[in-house]
Amino acid sequence: EFIGEWNDCLYNDIMFLNKDTGWFAGTNGSIFRTNDGGSSWINQSIAISDDFKAISVLNKDTCFVAGDNGKMYKTIDGGTNWLLVPTGTTNTINSMYFSTNSTGFIGGWGEFIYRTTNGGQSWTQQYNYGSAFAITSLFFTDSLHGFGISEYRLYRSTNGGVNWNFVYSPTNILNTAAAINSAGIGIMVGKAGNIQKTI
Repeated sequence: EFIGEWNDCLYNDIMFLNKDTGWFAGTNGSIFRTNDGGSSWINQSIAISDDFKAISVLNKDTCFVAGDNGKMYKTIDGGTNWLLVPTGTTNTINSMYFSTNSTGFIGGWGEFIYRTTNGGQSWTQQYNYGSAFAITSLFFTDSLHGFGISEYRLYRSTNGGVNWNFVYSPTNILNTAAAINSAGIGIMVGKAGNIQKTI
């Protein structure tokens, strides 16, 4: 069901806290929130030219958005106000994942991964490959095992994101996303119809 369009922007990420409450974010500082499962949306955009690539919702009041030039914003009042959060990088942030309200991860252009353990107040670099590609997906299957997906590489952590190791690099295939379970079984997809499965 088509429910409308807003501001003629490109929206890059969406996340729901529950069946009613969610946010999406995209180009030119655009942020929208719903409290009724997507039937209507509240414009909470920020007046900036930067694009948001990633979003993470922690609870009904707390949400992070991040994107161009390492910019990250946080709200603690449901999106009424957004505060700029220093991340320690000026590279584009393409992915974000919080495993708890305190511990979170960001990844992006240059294949970097940063970690926070204090709810985003400060970020520490955990990995930096330094390539011309981006980590486009970050996720954990449990408290210890995490995965980072870039266009040419798959990274894994087995200690809660403290350390990351390169584990797989397909030949001439551009990855975009993956789904991997706690047993390490998963499927990775990408450009040109690419679908790969663990063996």
